[in-house]
Amino acid sequence: YKKCDYLISNTPGIKDFLVEDGWPECRVEMISNFGELPDAPPVIRESLGIANDAFVFICLGRLHPSKGFDLAIEAMRNIQNAHLLIAGSGEENEFLKSLVIKYRLENRVSFLGWRSDQISLLKTADVCLVTSRHEPLSNVVLEAWSVGCPVISTDSEGPSWLIENGVDGLMVKRDDLEALATAMQSLMDNEALRKSLSERALVKWANSYSKDVIVEKYITYFDKLINLRASSH
Repeated sequence: YKKCDYLISNTPGIKDFLVEDGWPECRVEMISNFGELPDAPPVIRESLGIANDAFVFICLGRLHPSKGFDLAIEAMRNIQNAHLLIAGSGEENEFLKSLVIKYRLENRVSFLGWRSDQISLLKTADVCLVTSRHEPLSNVVLEAWSVGCPVISTDSEGPSWLIENGVDGLMVKRDDLEALATAMQSLMDNEALRKSLSERALVKWANSYSKDVIVEKYITYFDKLINLRASSH
């Protein structure tokens, strides 16, 4: 970054790190990613081998220990009449599949591999799970919000900044398997809560994290820097 005049971080934590590392705070701006992808219809559940009336949880992302997908699989042991979709690829692929076999969940957990149709998948699911042990921001939270898919997340760095627990999502402590399973069951059992969380999250996304809002923040910041440079000459 030595040749840069200004930096833009996409989370408060990254901005704090940069300032602590010696960058003047006045030269570091925080602007989030936007959680918006091209619209697309839901995936037909039958094409995924799921009954139309099944309750569907989904995890999306790299199959890596930091994502905590093993927690989602273990939680499914305590959840009945539901299906878990895992969309992604990575180094934990075989390990996660071995857990599914170990817990005899082959009929209730599906591995979809790496997908580029995450919006369609989120529209298909009833609840999005973000089980990360470490997550600087979580584009998945923003993408789920954008299509009205309620979110259960661990209190990792990014989600704990984005989500107001009980208002626009449910949050549990990292690696707390019992709390995760309880939250999953609560959303399965409470349609009104799912609706409330998704509606409030959609409003929050539209007001703060849509493409138009974030692009406008960039334009405003660039205009500010251009005016600063002009006034200094």
